[in-house]
Amino acid sequence: MKTTLLLILCILGAHSFAQSSLEEPQNVQVNWKVGTTKTITQTDSTIIQSNGSVFMATGSTASYRIKIVSLKDTVYEVLFKQTEMTDEISIESEVMDATPIEKMIQEIIQEIQKEMSELEYSFLVDKNTAFAYEVKNEQKLMDFIEETVLLVINKLVDQTNLELEDSKKKEMQEQIKEYMEDQMPAAIQSMLNNFNYLFQAYSFPYILDQTFTQDVEVQSVDQVQHGDKEQYAQLIVNSSLSKEVLKIDYKYIYDKEEAYQMYVVAEGKEDEISLEDFDMDERVISEFDMASSWIKTSNSAVYVKMGDITVKNKTSVTIK
Repeated sequence: MKTTLLLILCILGAHSFAQSSLEEPQNVQVNWKVGTTKTITQTDSTIIQSNGSVFMATGSTASYRIKIVSLKDTVYEVLFKQTEMTDEISIESEVMDATPIEKMIQEIIQEIQKEMSELEYSFLVDKNTAFAYEVKNEQKLMDFIEETVLLVINKLVDQTNLELEDSKKKEMQEQIKEYMEDQMPAAIQSMLNNFNYLFQAYSFPYILDQTFTQDVEVQSVDQVQHGDKEQYAQLIVNSSLSKEVLKIDYKYIYDKEEAYQMYVVAEGKEDEISLEDFDMDERVISEFDMASSWIKTSNSAVYVKMGDITVKNKTSVTIK
């Protein structure tokens, strides 16, 4: 059960974004004004059920502030900063005592949030697609993250009263540093992916008041935890315009057999979970203020079924 749950959570954590290869019929034209600041609020909730009973229910909220710093040719520089994360991540369960898990998650998040609360970094963003392709001053950011994680680890070691000889502590620090250096490229890519997930609707072509379909490539956001996984899906897009608000409704239709091979067979779980007991789908509805070209709201719903386990995740993004 535990291994299956981890597998489910890996899928759930791999919020997706798509890179469009089609240039027509049309996209929402990005027209952000230099100097504009926006606040992004993201709320996530997850319900994991086992045989119809709630195994775990979680919820969290995070806020970000962005500023359009400059526009050179077709490249925006966008300053990005996380300003708030819920101090408590709610965890409920009908089938297990979640208190130890809740405590562990809270301690880790609070420590990292506290140390990195003032961290600001800039993305270079393509004006035509709102696609972030580079983190500015990447090496400086990597050094800061590495130092922060080492600091948090040392604090956790001290708080747990874990007695270590100086040589052992230094050895552990060196191992963590080597691991961080190895994982840092994936961490930076995950930061880019997270930005692109928030603004993914700009990359999708649409035909107003019609249904439009397109093949897309879907990648995991968190590449540190989930790796650089790719899979293909068909995107079904519907749209409508009311006054100056454009609504785009897009649904991912995944290749069920390919997804089964990636998330079940690759993990050696085909004897426990049959293809008939596996399913996954995702739907995102976004609204744009066409006067400013900014996304107003974006709501996504992800559903995963693996045998007796089902996962329902909802993410709500508001930009003001």
